[in-house]
Amino acid sequence: MKRLLTLFTAMAMVVLTFATAGFFTLATAPASAGLQFVPLVQVAPDDNTNATGPSDACTSPAPVHTSAFFHCYTPAQMTAAYGVDTLHGEGITGKGQTIVIVDSYGSPTALSDLQFFSTTFGLPQPDLTIFYPNGTPTYSKSMHGIQAGWAEETSLDLQWAHAMAPDAKLVLIAANPAETEGVQGFPSMFKGEQYAIAHYPGSVISQSFAVTEQSFNAAAMQQVARFDQVYQQAVANHVTVPSSPTDVSFTNTPGSRTEPVWNEPFLPAATGGGRSVLYTTPSFQSGISQGLLNGRRGLPDLSWNAAVDGGALVYTSFGGVRVGWHIIGGTSASTPQLAAMVALTNQLADKNHTSHVGYLNPFLYHLPAGDFNDIVPQTFGPGNVTLADNSPFGSGILGMAVTTGYDLATGFGSPVADSFVHDLATALP
Repeated sequence: MKRLLTLFTAMAMVVLTFATAGFFTLATAPASAGLQFVPLVQVAPDDNTNATGPSDACTSPAPVHTSAFFHCYTPAQMTAAYGVDTLHGEGITGKGQTIVIVDSYGSPTALSDLQFFSTTFGLPQPDLTIFYPNGTPTYSKSMHGIQAGWAEETSLDLQWAHAMAPDAKLVLIAANPAETEGVQGFPSMFKGEQYAIAHYPGSVISQSFAVTEQSFNAAAMQQVARFDQVYQQAVANHVTVPSSPTDVSFTNTPGSRTEPVWNEPFLPAATGGGRSVLYTTPSFQSGISQGLLNGRRGLPDLSWNAAVDGGALVYTSFGGVRVGWHIIGGTSASTPQLAAMVALTNQLADKNHTSHVGYLNPFLYHLPAGDFNDIVPQTFGPGNVTLADNSPFGSGILGMAVTTGYDLATGFGSPVADSFVHDLATALP
């Protein structure tokens, strides 16, 4: 297997602080559009469309597309890297479970693209239901801008949730219009999530979008209270809601594996993480040094993959974007995969006749350290560059240090899927 770079996202409830630089992010909104939730999708540019050769970093399945620089993951490589293949071998594939994907607009080719992805990689044909809270959006023939970005996000979320939990039912909540911080997108999103919570109790809802807490300004607590109401309903119905703020990078070569904090200066992009400006330290973080948290909620909780150089292969066929395979990263790639880990756990819960995961965070802080691959400073390259915090190169912004054990850049680290899922299932009441 060639060098594989990946990065990892945190899992947390309610509103999350994140910091990440953008690169070729199709969903970037014009300044006149006001503040918006945006998909945290990072698409690798097309850097090589010639015939395949030994120097190519990535060669996709048919229709073949190559990349000279950017490496890529297939589902088989990703599941092997995290030990998810061991779970699949035990028959833990998400059977009987539901993963809900919440995105704006969705995609006009969401189902057909997912079916093509499944056929290509030998996965079961998907069981997909699409719900439009405010009616089906009108898609332009040549998708561009915000709609194209969300369509790419939608394909990524569906395909990689399916890759990790291939027998789980998928539900796409496609909000219309786009999620904004005003009076249009929020009601659509809340309506969709409330529908999912009511109709799919015990499920997991993947949200691959984010916004900084500071973006709400003076209305922060009023707006956040609306989120709290929805997520309290989720807790009551044992629905888990992972979101996407933070990542690390992942290098995997035959016989070795290293995971540094994510920092890809060629993008430029780096992971987020830090202390909440709105929330004080919750009880489940009481065991974390208060000298680190300073009385605040610390993020992230854990990590998973999302690098661009080493991103996930995603198939799209909607208009305006090249038909075929794309290499996609960003925290958008990690959230649906983490959601799938919850679905796998819920399948075990059903077998054990226990409750579903629901509110995940308190369980995470009682799992054995061996359920995570701890992220520590790593040194790479001829220049001996050490990745020891999440500060973007050359930005002058102070980063959060990577340390042994829990830290504010990578949380506890990345789950060791086999033991993580089994131990989480055992912890359920």
